[in-house]
Amino acid sequence: MKLVTRNSQLLIMKTKHIIITAITLFIGCGLFTACEQEIEFKGKITEPMLVVNGFLTPDSLIKVHLSESHFFTTPSSQFKNIENAEVSILYENGSEEVLRYTTDGYYQGNNTPTPGEKIKIKVLSSGYEQIETSTDIKEKISLTSVEAGNYRVNKSASLMYITNNKYDTIGINHNCFVDVNLKFSDPGGIQNYYRLVLNITEYYSGGTIQTRPAYFYVKDALAGSQMDLLDFEGGIEPYNEFADDLYDGKDFSLRIPINYYSYYESKQQPNPDGMYYNPYSDPEEEEEELIRIELTAKLQSISRDYYLYLKTRSEAEASSDFGGLFSEPIQIYSNVKGGLGILGSYNSSNRTISLNIPEK
Repeated sequence: MKLVTRNSQLLIMKTKHIIITAITLFIGCGLFTACEQEIEFKGKITEPMLVVNGFLTPDSLIKVHLSESHFFTTPSSQFKNIENAEVSILYENGSEEVLRYTTDGYYQGNNTPTPGEKIKIKVLSSGYEQIETSTDIKEKISLTSVEAGNYRVNKSASLMYITNNKYDTIGINHNCFVDVNLKFSDPGGIQNYYRLVLNITEYYSGGTIQTRPAYFYVKDALAGSQMDLLDFEGGIEPYNEFADDLYDGKDFSLRIPINYYSYYESKQQPNPDGMYYNPYSDPEEEEEELIRIELTAKLQSISRDYYLYLKTRSEAEASSDFGGLFSEPIQIYSNVKGGLGILGSYNSSNRTISLNIPEK
């Protein structure tokens, strides 16, 4: 038997969103399929601006990316990287550092940011307006525990039509469900913002390592904790960012159901009718056995700017899923003066636990 992994599928979580999208597209098709007409744009075309993007963390050297904006009527979807800029870091203690250019529009320093300090970035480049931005480096909020429980496995046969209305089983699908229980303490008296990231990593006997995200919606977990979220019914949060408005200073628990999917493929062997289970399998192919599955939980304490960027970006992406038929354009948040982009920060508390390996 050979195990071949596939990406987890989002089914239940996106059902409502998909249905609404389908209805909207159906209505839109009925309204706008009569004709189409090209309209020449006669408005003012804005000049290109500097765009700086960076997410700073105490675990890494300071690094930002510089590019040039272009107008929405520009045919190319590629953005020009800026390679000749002077990028300076101004630290809260009054010291300054000039970042060095590396490659592909990235500029990097020699220092890591310190939790609790404020960092300011200034960019000068010929032909552009000077831009400035800043962010506060967040303190780490520790995950106090991460546990897995309530395992469920749904098995189903993967069949292939052979001949004369006969089928062979060529593999077994395993859809594994587990509840991930997380706890952390929110510091009281200050506004805190968070992002939760869950990754699943599979280790094989031949040395192969595969990592993929676990899909979930943190608002589902918050609602399951009986939090009265005013906007729970509206929209989705694909980046799983949230604020502590409703549980400031409290010990908080989240129960997050996730699933991971695997497929055991049958090797070639004759069945009683003389046919083969999975004639497409190579009997000489060396097998890699799944020996360990891990889940890594990352609770990121994020800056307010990073939170607003993720929130408005998810709203803009959700709006574009509807084709923008019945909604106003959503402006993605930027904290860059004289230009565009975002400078944010995060500080991660990570915990890794083992998950059950599905039986063959």
